[in-house]
Amino acid sequence: RAYLSEFKQYVLDVARNGKIRQPAIWYAVAGYLAFMETFLNQNYDEALSYLEYAEAEASRQPDLLHQIRLLRHLATLYQSPQINQAFTAALYPELQWLIAQKETIIYQSVMTTLAQQFLLHHDVPRAACCLFEAKNNHAWPETELDYERAAANVILDIYATENDIEALYAF
Repeated sequence: RAYLSEFKQYVLDVARNGKIRQPAIWYAVAGYLAFMETFLNQNYDEALSYLEYAEAEASRQPDLLHQIRLLRHLATLYQSPQINQAFTAALYPELQWLIAQKETIIYQSVMTTLAQQFLLHHDVPRAACCLFEAKNNHAWPETELDYERAAANVILDIYATENDIEALYAF
């Protein structure tokens, strides 16, 4: 825990020094490190502030912007009391970018986290869709693990009500 905090402070000192060509990368790293600290102390505001600054600095670097936005969306996802349509609409382009970059493991992690958050908000149909999508991403070979599909089936079999199934069909 102390090492993480010290390393984050070093990254911030370098970023604020002004003698580097791409401060956006350093602020993105600081945002990521603050996000990692967040799991320990549940304070997402610090991570979000560094990521917002990194996003402003990275205006001419589209790949870095996508990574920063994805981290910001993840921090927001954990912080948010609910997932709304505006949030999912803003997250969608970053997910498409991940697929295009063949960032399969990260994509799968994001979809699994999104499924967890949907479950916490009692949205079983969307949680199941996220878990199916985590597995159905075209970058995964068919021989890979099927635990996301199994988890989605378990969620539907055990937790889904008749209304959930109807909502899933309507979705």
